[in-house]
This record gives sequence, structure tokens and C-alpha cells, in this order.
Amino acid sequence: MCLINEVLLFLWGLFALITGRLILSSQLKLESSRARIAGIFLILPMILAIGMGIFLGILVGLGFLDREIFDYSIFVECIFSLLGVLGAIIYAYKTQPVEPMDSFKNWMA
Repeated sequence: MCLINEVLLFLWGLFALITGRLILSSQLKLESSRARIAGIFLILPMILAIGMGIFLGILVGLGFLDREIFDYSIFVECIFSLLGVLGAIIYAYKTQPVEPMDSFKNWMA
């Protein structure tokens, strides 16, 4: 499974939750509550993967699914990881603070 990727994302998100700082790129640096919310997006893939593993384990144990389903679960976990990173990046871009406009400059334009 994608365990290494999920653990790294979990630690990165946990760091953002604790410190309130998150650097996604050289131009995209988050602080305070914005970093903490983006950190939640980074933590989610690990939680979802554990939940999916428990759910699939129960279904296999009850006989509803074949054990071969675990071979395909790695693709779903990779999708979880990608969506977590994309969610954090999209959130960071959509919540960027807007610079206040100087009304006189806009009036002169």
C-alpha cells in the first residue's frame, strides 16, 4: 500500500496543525488558521486509508468480497493521497488574501 506516502503527508499535516505554518511552494506560504485547515487536508488520506482497510477487512471477513480486492486498494489509496495534496493546494490558492486597492489609483486609471 502507499503507507510511506500517507505517513509523510500525515506528518506534514500534523506539523501544520501544531505550528500553524505550512510551505507548499516558494510562492505559497500559509500561516495561522489557513495552514491548519490545509493541514487537515493533508492528514485526511491516512485516516481514509485506515478506514477503507477496516471496511474492506470486514467485508472480506464476512465473505462479501474476495481477498483480491486488497490488490486494487493501492490505487484508491494513491487517489486519496493525490486528492489530499490537491485539496490543500486548491484551498491555499482560493483563500489567498487580497491586497487592498488604493481607491485613488483606481480612480485615476
